[in-house]
Order: sequence, then C-alpha cells, then structure tokens
Amino acid sequence: MDAPQTTDPENLEARSKRGYASAPMWHHYANHHDGVCLMFRREDLNAAFISAFGRRILSGPVEYLDVGWVPLHEEDPFGVSMNGVTSPDEFRFRILSHFQTCWHELYLRKLTDWSHEREFRWLYLGDDDEPADVPFGKALSGIVLGEAVPTEAGLEFYKHCVEHEASCARLHWRNGQPSLQDYAEPFVTHRYLANV
Repeated sequence: MDAPQTTDPENLEARSKRGYASAPMWHHYANHHDGVCLMFRREDLNAAFISAFGRRILSGPVEYLDVGWVPLHEEDPFGVSMNGVTSPDEFRFRILSHFQTCWHELYLRKLTDWSHEREFRWLYLGDDDEPADVPFGKALSGIVLGEAVPTEAGLEFYKHCVEHEASCARLHWRNGQPSLQDYAEPFVTHRYLANV
C-alpha cells in the first residue's frame, strides 16, 4: 500500500514511498525482481471484495507494533481455553467468540520489522477450501514489471492492461534507487490486443 501523499511524480522522496518502489518488497515477494507489482485503486478493490462476498469480509490496515504477548488464557489471541467445553456446539461458540474478540490481533498486527510493507488486508470468512475469485474489474490501475522479467513477457502484461484499462511500466534499479521506465498505456496504444 502506498504511503499517504506519495502521488507527486516530481517528488523523489514521495516516489520512494510508493509500494512499487520498495526494495525489500521486490526481494521478498517478487522472486528477486522477476515478478510484477499490481497497483490497485483501494476504494475500487474494496468495492469488488464487498460485491463478491458481502458481509463475509473484514478489512483494515495492518498495525505494526513491537509488542509480545503474555500468555494469559483470557487475553491471549493465539490460544483458546476449552475449559468446561463439553459439546461441539460449545466448541464452535468458543471459537467464534474468540475470533470476534481477537481477529484484529490475529490478522492485522505485525512487528515493526515489516512496517515498510504498509499492508492493507481483506479477510474472507468463507467455509470452502477453494481459493476465492474476486473479479476486480477496473480496480487495477497499473502493472509494474520487475527488471528481471523477460522483455518478451511484456506483451502478455499489455493484454491485461488493455482488458483492465491499466498502465504498465518496468522498474529499474540504479545505485539502489528505483526508476520507472518504458511507461505505457496499452489500453490506448495496443487496443488490438483485446482481440488476440
């Protein structure tokens, strides 16, 4: 997620706080720059999640704290006391009550070591084992290719940009500084790819 007030393209400090310009993110999550960064408009993506799943969605920004847990049964979000539970219904009630009380601590809290991620999460409360599909429509605003992505793969990403009316660029690193290059708007220049 981008830091607030980082959209001025002339501001180098602001650009360095864009999600796509985070060196640790490329290292940890993009196969050492052989991946892509999908840029979404959060409000539109949130609307897509709500449209797909309704009230079965919880969401929020991750909170970064350097706080440990004292394992007290009543307060520990990572443990549930089953004292006195004698039936499956009581078990389900205890688990659901614990989740309602502790979901934020369980899913929206990380150590400050990860604060560079500026993460926003959506939690889908489904009862199936299959991955959930979210048709995100026009929420995709751009695709940033890592510098190790083969040039010939670019055309495939252009097809997605045409479909979702998104921009595309390649991120290069020079002396540890990010630089967007090869910026394009394939939905304008490569519309013919919609039929390929």
